[in-house]
Amino acid sequence: MKRIHEENVRKQAEAAKTQATMQAKSDKLDEQIKKNQLKIQKQQIREMRHAMKCPHCHSTNVKPLGVHRKDFSLGRELMWGYGSGSNGKATKKTDFVCMKCGKRFVK
Repeated sequence: MKRIHEENVRKQAEAAKTQATMQAKSDKLDEQIKKNQLKIQKQQIREMRHAMKCPHCHSTNVKPLGVHRKDFSLGRELMWGYGSGSNGKATKKTDFVCMKCGKRFVK
């Protein structure tokens, strides 16, 4: 009888230890989730600060119009010839228009 009682006590102690270990792991995971959520929130705030804004009215309601093109250059045309395709060459910039005030700008 004493042996059965000791075995039950040992099993209960092991179960309590296992439960404590699982609780500690769960707490660590919860803490890690909170840290990740905080990082995501900070990233979203950073992105909102650097969002495309109209330089005139500072509205973020901005739509892209398309790729910005360099203007026609008579010197470039004389240098490379008419058929070279250098008329209105595309740049790395994009034209945008503000939907609030209608101002067009390049970024």
